[in-house]
Amino acid sequence: MIAVDQDRLGISADHWLQSGDLEIWFKPLDRGEFVFFLINRGLRTISFNQDLKTAISNQYTIDDSYRIRDLWNHTVIGNTSERLKGNLGPHDVLLIRLTSKSY
Repeated sequence: MIAVDQDRLGISADHWLQSGDLEIWFKPLDRGEFVFFLINRGLRTISFNQDLKTAISNQYTIDDSYRIRDLWNHTVIGNTSERLKGNLGPHDVLLIRLTSKSY
C-alpha cells in the first residue's frame, strides 16, 4: 500500500464511477500502471461486473494488455481482456493494480 500511496507520479486517486453503494476510484501510477479501489458503502453484499478497458479523463487509456492483481491477497485475478466480476461484502474494499502483461 505504501508503494501505491508514494508512487513517483504523485497523483491522487479520483472518484471515477458510482453505481448505488459501489464506488470506484482510479489512480494512475508510474510506468503506465493503474490502481482501482472498489468500495461497497452499503450494508449488504453487492455484485460487480466491470469492464476496465476505457479512456479516463481523456488522459489515460486502458486496453486489454493489462494483468489485474489483487493487492490485498497478492494474487493475479484476471486481465483487462475480461470483465472484472465479483462480490464485495458490506463496507468491503477491493484494491487492484493493473500491470503490463509483459512484466
